[in-house]
This record gives sequence, C-alpha cells and structure tokens, in this order.
Amino acid sequence: MKFTSAFSLLAYAIKYGTAQAQAAEEGTCGTCLPLPPASKSFQTLRIYNITDPNWTAEQAIEESAKTTGPQLAKMSGFQRYTAATTGDSGLVLYMNQFASKEQAQAAHDDMVNNVGKWSNANNDKLEVFASAVTEGYAAFPQDSCFTESQVGKTLTSGLYKYQDPASVDINEQYTLEQDWYNELYSQIPGFIMSYVSTNAPAGDDKSVWKILESAADEEAYQALKTEKGYEWTGPANDKVITTIGTIKLDVLCTDSTTDDAADVSPPAPAPADDSTTADANPGGTTVSTQAPAPIPSSGSFASISASIVAVVAAVVML
Repeated sequence: MKFTSAFSLLAYAIKYGTAQAQAAEEGTCGTCLPLPPASKSFQTLRIYNITDPNWTAEQAIEESAKTTGPQLAKMSGFQRYTAATTGDSGLVLYMNQFASKEQAQAAHDDMVNNVGKWSNANNDKLEVFASAVTEGYAAFPQDSCFTESQVGKTLTSGLYKYQDPASVDINEQYTLEQDWYNELYSQIPGFIMSYVSTNAPAGDDKSVWKILESAADEEAYQALKTEKGYEWTGPANDKVITTIGTIKLDVLCTDSTTDDAADVSPPAPAPADDSTTADANPGGTTVSTQAPAPIPSSGSFASISASIVAVVAAVVML
C-alpha cells in the first residue's frame, strides 16, 4: 500500500517504517480499488471542528498521516483512508471505506469515542461536527480501475439527512445517480470519480463525494448543471454540510501502488474561512450554510508503531 501525503518527512517515514508489514498485507483488495455496487464498500465519514486557534487542517492531517493512517491500513477489510481540507479553515474532513459494515463501524466508534489506541496530538484540538457510517451503492465511472492516490486533487463532499428514509429505494437511487453521471459528471474533463452511500432506510444519512482535477472543474460542473436545468428528483433530503477542498492524504489498499514513490509537496497554507461551499450533492435541499455548534466529542486517532516512531526520530535528527 502506498501512503501518499503532502508531507515529505511523513511519506518517507511511513514508507520505510511499514515496509515489512506491506510484504504480508499488500494487495488485500486486489489490483483495483473495490467499488460499489460490484463490491461491498462501507464508509465512515467524520468532519471535525478545529477548536485550537493555533492548529490547522494541514497540521491535523499531518498528525493523522503518521499515526492513524498506518493503523487503519492494517485493519481487516481496509479499502481507503482519505483526508482533505473543506474550504473552511475551522473544519477538517476524514473518510474511510471498509469491506463490511462491522469493520467500518468498529473503526468509526473507536475514533469518535477517543479509544486510546487512536490517541495523538489531535485529541484536544478537534471535536466531531458531523459523522456517519453508510453503505456505498454507486460509484462512477464503473469501468475504471483506481490504483493511485489522489493527493492534490479537489474533493467535494456533502452529507444530507433524508426527510423520509423509509421511502428510499436503493435501486431507484442507483438509476438516478447513473443518469447524473452520464449527463453531467462524464461531461466534465477533470472529473475523476464519484461515490454515493447511505444507511437508509434504517438510518437517514446520505453521503456523496466526487474527486476532480481542480476547483475549476467544480465550477464547470455547476455551470453545466445550471445550463441543462438539472434538479435532483430523488427523495427529499436536508443538507447537513457541503465542502470543497484539497485532498492531503489518500491511502489505498491496491497492490499496484506498493512500490510507487510517494507524492511529495510542501504543506499548503490554511484555507480562508468560507461557510458557503459548492453543492456537492445532486440536488440536496439546503437548510443552512452555517455550521451548527459542535457535537461534544474529542477527535481520536491511532498511535504510531514503534518502527515508524524510530524512523521519524532518525529523519528529524538528520
């Protein structure tokens, strides 16, 4: 597995410190990243308020890259771990995908409940703003084989609450998402992939995200949607939050990334505050663009293995 982050020290430390573990565990999900509906994929989404005025999203992600990332990648059923900025300097986004609901729920519960094995420097600096565990039911393009990290690309995301989750028919939703891809996403030159998940009808959460080459491609998508007059016709849902930011950390389970060199770039400056973000959902009903008060919970992450700690220390001393 390749750990790709925007931090050269961490990229080196993680690659070196996990080499032996990779030999036994690489390729656990095959050559291509598993995509729903062909493969089972369960997502955990966590968006945190950054409560320390001296802490940034980039710092939070850097801390996670050297602690949480290696731990998550060793968990059974691991598929992907992604962290990104959000367009709001007071928030940071994390999401994972696993092969089963139980695996995803276990990782999610441990982190939001600050289980000791995930502890790191983020613990007293982050509070959960929104979180959800959902099952992927659509990802596009279906015929693509994703093997590479998408660090540096633009991520748009949206978390929504269905008004009537009992009315949600997944087969109908898949057809709507496929039409949306065919008529809109596929027409954007910089479109890379999209992923939609929900826990309806048992729950009321819907999560949707897409990866683009740049923020300009999101502008092109919004313009095309307006030009074609597209409106979402699925079950009504209310927006919890939408984001648009840059992927800073992206860990995949695919075996074809094992020996690749990690992307290396200096940490970007913290983005300016901006509570108004692009609509990442095909047609969610907007309730508010202002983030509500945080849910009282500590951010929680994994402790790094002794081998990686030793490598980090050695590199720092150089």
